[in-house]
Amino acid sequence: MDEVPRKTGIAVLQPAEVTSDVLDESCFDDPCYLHALEQAEERNLSTHLPVDMYVVNCHTYGYDGVPLKENHSSATRRRLWKRAAIISYFILIILVGIFGYLSGSVACLTATVHMVSDYLGEHSMSRNRSNNCRKGECIFILLCLIILLASDSSFMVAAVGRLYAKSLAINHTYMLIAAVLSLTGNCIMLTMHFARVFRPRRFLSLSDFIGVRVQQIAHALGNHGTSLVLFAAAVLLFIQRKWIIVDSIATCVLTLAIISNAASVSTKYCAELKQIGTQRDHYEAL
Repeated sequence: MDEVPRKTGIAVLQPAEVTSDVLDESCFDDPCYLHALEQAEERNLSTHLPVDMYVVNCHTYGYDGVPLKENHSSATRRRLWKRAAIISYFILIILVGIFGYLSGSVACLTATVHMVSDYLGEHSMSRNRSNNCRKGECIFILLCLIILLASDSSFMVAAVGRLYAKSLAINHTYMLIAAVLSLTGNCIMLTMHFARVFRPRRFLSLSDFIGVRVQQIAHALGNHGTSLVLFAAAVLLFIQRKWIIVDSIATCVLTLAIISNAASVSTKYCAELKQIGTQRDHYEAL
């Protein structure tokens, strides 16, 4: 007769869970760390990595003392909040484009390009897909980036030409509405950025932690602060309708922000393409 294994009161410890905070702070110098971070936030690593747990009175807990069900519900709330924020952000992009076109403001149309480029920097790919799907998504995003740069160049030429065209007019009311909508959209994206910036320090030296956070804050404020330039230009044109030059100045400032976003996005997705080509995925290997 086979011997029946006896039950013991000793819980089996599984390999430690790699949390999103660890990925955020230990992989900040990797161009692809944002992808792993987003997957850790959205899925809480429940399908990729084993979960560390211990059992007390028939309840499962993590090593941080928080029940795992609460961790999953918190990740679900963050995922739903992010989806709602992205949907609202795209609705605002469409509205800014409509009012920018009706106003005849080149700066407002450039602001739509800037908002789309900023979303491409925030976007992360699913690492559950095949290499071909991920490669196709990278190529598609890079093509979108080329289209955005071409549109930005045409808007820049139009802004310079507007300085010499005396007959062109701007609807100041529509431009002010578009500027307010653009400012609202940038506040939404800024909230998504600072949700990552304000995470506590873990498993990282204080000097590296300060360096990473300074870079993130500088990007958030410098990139989204350009929406204030558009808002200031709209207010000035609303007060003094002859100052059409401020529309061209706002276009130039937004162009610099778009170029900065394009450089970071192209670097990230080119690095992703290189990683897919070598068929190495460090985070799934964990």
